[in-house]
Amino acid sequence: MNLRSQRGTVLVAGLVILALLSLLGAASLLNATLDTQLTANQAVSKEAFYASEAGLDVASGALFGFVVQNLRAPNPATVPGWGTWITPALPIDGSDFNGYHVEYRISYQGTVTGGGQPRPYPFSSLDGGQQLNHQAYTYLLSSRATSLSVSGGAEQMSETIQLLETPLVQYYVFFDDDLGWHPGPEMRSWGRVHTNGDLGFANQHANGVTFRNYDDANQPTPCTITVAGRIRHQGHLQQDGTWGNRATSNVYVRVHNPGTIPSASGAASTANPDYVLIDTSIDGSNQAAQEQRFRDADDTYHVRVGVDRMPSASFQSLLRGGFYETEAGDPMREDVDGLVILSDPWRVVFNPFDGPSQDVTDLVAAYEVGFGVTANIDSWPVGARTNADGSLASTATPPVARTALYSPENLVETDEAGGAYAAAAGATANPSYPCVLERQDGREGREVDFTVVDLQRLQYWYRDYLDFRDGGGLDGSIDLSNRSLLIYVSRSRSGGGFVAGAGRGALQAVKLIGSEAGRTRTAVDRQVSPTLLVRTTLATDNPIYLEGDFNAPGHAGGSTSPGGVGCALISDAVTLLSNDWGPRFLPPTLGAVAPPYTGGTTLSRPTVTGRTTYNAAFFTGRHDFRGAPAGGEEAGIHNFVRFLETWGGRESAITGCLINLWFSRQAVGPHGLGYYSPPTRSFGWDRQFGNPSYWPPYVPSIYSMERTAWREE
Repeated sequence: MNLRSQRGTVLVAGLVILALLSLLGAASLLNATLDTQLTANQAVSKEAFYASEAGLDVASGALFGFVVQNLRAPNPATVPGWGTWITPALPIDGSDFNGYHVEYRISYQGTVTGGGQPRPYPFSSLDGGQQLNHQAYTYLLSSRATSLSVSGGAEQMSETIQLLETPLVQYYVFFDDDLGWHPGPEMRSWGRVHTNGDLGFANQHANGVTFRNYDDANQPTPCTITVAGRIRHQGHLQQDGTWGNRATSNVYVRVHNPGTIPSASGAASTANPDYVLIDTSIDGSNQAAQEQRFRDADDTYHVRVGVDRMPSASFQSLLRGGFYETEAGDPMREDVDGLVILSDPWRVVFNPFDGPSQDVTDLVAAYEVGFGVTANIDSWPVGARTNADGSLASTATPPVARTALYSPENLVETDEAGGAYAAAAGATANPSYPCVLERQDGREGREVDFTVVDLQRLQYWYRDYLDFRDGGGLDGSIDLSNRSLLIYVSRSRSGGGFVAGAGRGALQAVKLIGSEAGRTRTAVDRQVSPTLLVRTTLATDNPIYLEGDFNAPGHAGGSTSPGGVGCALISDAVTLLSNDWGPRFLPPTLGAVAPPYTGGTTLSRPTVTGRTTYNAAFFTGRHDFRGAPAGGEEAGIHNFVRFLETWGGRESAITGCLINLWFSRQAVGPHGLGYYSPPTRSFGWDRQFGNPSYWPPYVPSIYSMERTAWREE
């Protein structure tokens, strides 16, 4: 091959290689361009994704905020502004969130009631190995983000949320703050205990405190102690927020078949090997080892510290115009009737869930169910028919007018025969129906004006009223199985402040008559017939004074289920008056202490009762420090409900719940022993509150949300 031919071949090969290199360069340039574009697209997509996810967070926050603010699950279709896509405002400004327009939408995925309210479904979970029941609601949250620039992207996603409403009646004790537990006499309790602060045990009795599953092998009661802070062994809370110490602190927790129990003190239990002693403080430093000591054979932990705080309702819900007055005035649930009792002016309004409201002030006063139609009193149990003087009312001879509900604005001025009361010294009220606390409340240092609610008689009037309204007669055919009752009572002015009692500056309060014992005060007083016919919640922004056996026809001391119907009392404060309370007797003295006592006790009259039983969930305030501001000692859970009498060792039995979510605002007198001597306390949880069909309506709850499904659209 000649030289010219070789040169031509090299040229062609070079041109081919150059072409190939050009193609490779172009391909690399194209690939780099595509990578750059892909990276940019991924960045845009990720920005849109994060913007849309932020919209989901805002939506879940809006949903949860509504629930906490309104104490009920919403139907988004009926909430103003929630019917379509919503652009959130600050702090996340959905109109321009990092260059994206963000919107969210909330829809309810379940069925609704006739009134348009979401209908919940039952749901259960485990708390420390023990079952908690909830009312559950399912919502679909959707969010979309659209770029504000022409080169931006868009993203839409959704998630399914399960909202859980957990009524606090499933707790025996629930405190939203630090809790002291230091009774003098021995105290036995059962049921769940929780505090959002620290829990201090510093009891003053050698036998101390015993927490137990009630001794029933077939139906054990949940027994757990959960503390958001720490357990303080031998610690008691003082008024200035510090903790003091006391040497005695024997606290036993029943743990079924616990096995090996390491113990700092070497003392494993009392005579029963299932009882484990809390013998040291428990916090993060020893949490694992100590909690293990209280784990039973079923893997249930009965003592836990450092758990999440669980906030609930505030006192604002009790104020005039707040949640409870609003709901009682127009119940949003299809199984709830409302009753509003006010004193500015005196009036009673009934608000059924299935009909129009009616002013029933005159009907209740006269024990009538229709104008001129007397309630079927002959069908009432003897306890409800018994008048204050021991005589029996009947349909032909109704009780004295205005004795189911009365107050200083609505005095009872007739005797049991219906004649004008022979007033002494110019008085006009029948003393058998006092609406002013006799003398004064020693703790508060002032008299107390009452709106008195005889719940036993009021409930039987309510039954007959519905029966008459249902068919125009009193044939007993009314079905109460699908009904419950929300009662709101207040002596406060709608514009704020309290109604003054005859210029005395008296404390304004509500007095509940729980049974014949509270109405008659005879030597044979004990509750023998039901107080309540339907599940009932009574709410007031005022203090409550509860007189006589209440909602406990079984009235067995220490029983986990003394009969009755699910009941909740929600108030500023609660004072318990015994079966032997009697305003017509002089108060006793307590040693050499000057007697500011208010009512009769065992020392002022014969007693055959020995025990007064209260069956209810108490949601109420605390203001219970004793002594001077410096060094004053917190009164403790055993004085959470208040006393005014010389109990003389007689028994006060509470079966229900002791729930504290706020401080008292009206009854703010400091705790002290100058105006009462303590009863023997038998306090524990009503095991029936473990059944949702027993729950009173609209009780405060704790709320939580969890994501159950998520998808990118």
